[in-house]
This record gives sequence, structure tokens and C-alpha cells, in this order.
Amino acid sequence: MRWSTFVILAVVTLVCQTTIAQVMTIHGTIRPNWMFVLAVFYALWGPWPEAAIGAWLLGLAVDLQSLPIGGRIGLYAFTFGAAAWIIIRIRSIFWREHAVTQFVLTLVMALVIEFLAGLARRWGALDGM
Repeated sequence: MRWSTFVILAVVTLVCQTTIAQVMTIHGTIRPNWMFVLAVFYALWGPWPEAAIGAWLLGLAVDLQSLPIGGRIGLYAFTFGAAAWIIIRIRSIFWREHAVTQFVLTLVMALVIEFLAGLARRWGALDGM
């Protein structure tokens, strides 16, 4: 994996996620997570250890972005890394060149990640009581 290309794509995606995605917000809370889309791309096409490390780094960037609104370090880093590991393990049984496969994998994994993040936020809110 070419890390220079990864860093450039990650920076461009992070800038787009922090600026353009704010305009695309639905009902004030729903917005695209382009960092995860990039993580899925690398998980589908990258070699095993580098793709998982790249997904973890992208998740860490999302964690750092969510700190001002009460986020926690490690939540998205762990879930992005775990999702990349799962995708890497199952990518050989799918036709990964097909757009529907890419869309479904991204959608299902994103829903699982946001469900787990919601549970972690809920349990974190209960700890403060």
C-alpha cells in the first residue's frame, strides 16, 4: 500500500467530512461518514495488515474530530479496525468489483458501527449518573 497516497486521500476526505458533510446534514444529525467509505475501500482492495492499520488511523481521525462534542478516543478507531478486519476476512467470497457489493458492505458495516457507538454513548451517559 502506498502510504503517501493514503495520507493525501485521508486529509482530503477529512477536510470534506468536516466542511461539505456539514451542509449535507439531514435533520441536524444524519450526515455521511466519508472516512468510513475510504476505510471500506482500503479494506476491499488493500493488503491485510496495511488496510487494517489504515482503517484504524481513519477511525482515530474520526475520534479526534468528535472530541469537542463529547466523543471518546478509541471508539471509532476500534470499530473501523474491526470492520476492516471483517471485510478483509470475507472479501474473497464476494464479487468486490460490483458496486452493489461495495454499497451493501459499506451500509451494513456503517449501521453496525453506529449501533455500537450509540451503545457506547448510552453506557457512557449511564456511568455519569
